Amino acid sequence: VEDQGRVNYGSRLGEAKGLIGSARLGATELTGWAATPVDVDALASAAASSFLAGPEASDVAASVSAGETGAASLAGPIVLVGEFDAVGGVDLFLDTAVWGKGFAFVNGFPLGRYWQVGPQRTLYVPGPVVRDGRNVVVVIEWEQVVAAEARFVAEPGLGPLEE
Repeated sequence: VEDQGRVNYGSRLGEAKGLIGSARLGATELTGWAATPVDVDALASAAASSFLAGPEASDVAASVSAGETGAASLAGPIVLVGEFDAVGGVDLFLDTAVWGKGFAFVNGFPLGRYWQVGPQRTLYVPGPVVRDGRNVVVVIEWEQVVAAEARFVAEPGLGPLEE
């Protein structure tokens, strides 16, 4: 069960936030369950620190063996960590189209949540977050990653706009 907030525009503006009614799996009411918070900031920080310390330091960060195609499909929950070189201070857009559902960070800065159902397909990476040279990207994936790669694009992919 995940609380995803509420719609804050259009005809559904003002609807109640949170779970309304009981949690169900099909027609069966789920009982006896407990909410477990996940500190995604701490998880991302630990994964990045482990990655920067080297592979022998810890197994917190996932190691991916890509196939001949250069892509690997990974089921979550999983933490993926990688690095990229960039010119500092330049705005970027992180393409999330081939990822499932989760959170993304660059250099410890939380970019936001992504979900394959959209509508947005990119996360904005503010220029001040991007360092000159080596940068670290951390992805906390809850579902599945089709390709274990981070790709940056020139324009935002915001999905269809409501008129």
